[in-house]
This record gives sequence, structure tokens and C-alpha cells, in this order.
Amino acid sequence: MKRYDIHAQLSITETDESTFQNVFEAHGDEAFSSMVLFDCPEIQYPGILAAQKALRENSLGLWRKFFLLEWEGSPVGWTALRQTDKDTVYMENTGIFPEYRRRGIYSDYLGFILPYLQREGFQIIFSRHVATYNAVIIPKLKAGFVIASLEISAQFGALVHLRYHCVPDQRRVFQFRAGLERMPRRLEPYINLWEDRSE
Repeated sequence: MKRYDIHAQLSITETDESTFQNVFEAHGDEAFSSMVLFDCPEIQYPGILAAQKALRENSLGLWRKFFLLEWEGSPVGWTALRQTDKDTVYMENTGIFPEYRRRGIYSDYLGFILPYLQREGFQIIFSRHVATYNAVIIPKLKAGFVIASLEISAQFGALVHLRYHCVPDQRRVFQFRAGLERMPRRLEPYINLWEDRSE
């Protein structure tokens, strides 16, 4: 497994799903203790378990990565990443132990993971967060993520969807679409405003 030393205290180590799950199960409740969750996946109709297992097995061919975050050699957090389509990756779950927060670990992690995912070939990176989870949302906005949408989830409540465009010109097009910026003239050839219908 690869290990990346971010600075003298912080390292990020690629791991397998089993090790990730062990750390998540041991520390997940602690890391997300302030959130009110409703365990919707446990509410099921009869016969769904076999179908869910088949869906999960069918999805395993997509790109997935798991990392442990370590501070001076001790685990302090984790992250799970999952491809959702040909050029998009979902930052599915990241947690940092409460006693290690406010040390810049999450910002340092973003400084590592965004270029890493670009090198892997992804063009869009997205995540979903409880709408008041400023400890994550603010560093992501500072790193270049933008708010793409809002969602009401039965399990998590109000969620904000954040999106990071790895290609700067795609980011400019998104900002134009959102009404935040004018479109640069050099991108005009990529805009198709005209309808071509045969009468």
C-alpha cells in the first residue's frame, strides 16, 4: 500500500476496504457524534437484501480507493472515494477524530487529494454534506469547490452538494451557468445556442 507524507506530522496511507471498515466502525460514531442520523437503509421491504447484494457486486468494477490519515504514525481519520461515472468521483466519506480537528488536517488532505484525483483522470469531484457542517464546507469552498445543489435526505437531513471541476474552463462554464461570471470570449466555440431544425 502506498504512503504519502504530507508534512512532518501528517501522512496518508492507501488501504484496503476491510481495514477502512474496521477504522470506520471503531471511530465513526465518535467522528460524527454531533450529527442526527436516521438509519434508513435498515428500513426495507421483504426480499430486498438479495437484490441489494447483486447491485453492490455489480458496482465493484468501478474505481474505489480507501485511505487512512495518520498523525505522527497514529490513525486520526479516513477517507473513501468512489467513481460514479466515466469522469466523476464521489468523496463518499471522510472523518477526522474530534481531538485532531482544528489542526489544518482536512485542508492538508484536500491539498493532497485534489491533485491525486486529477492525476487519476477525473474531471469532476463531488461530495455531499450536512448543510451546517462548516468545518468541512468552508475548507472545500476555499479549495475551489462550488455549491451545486441542495438535497433533503431522509437519512441525513438537509445536504449541500459541492462540486470541484478539475478543468479550469469547465469551472468557468459552471460559474457562467450559475450566473456568477461572464463567459470568456475564447470559450464561445464550445457554446451551441442555435437550434437546427428542418422545416
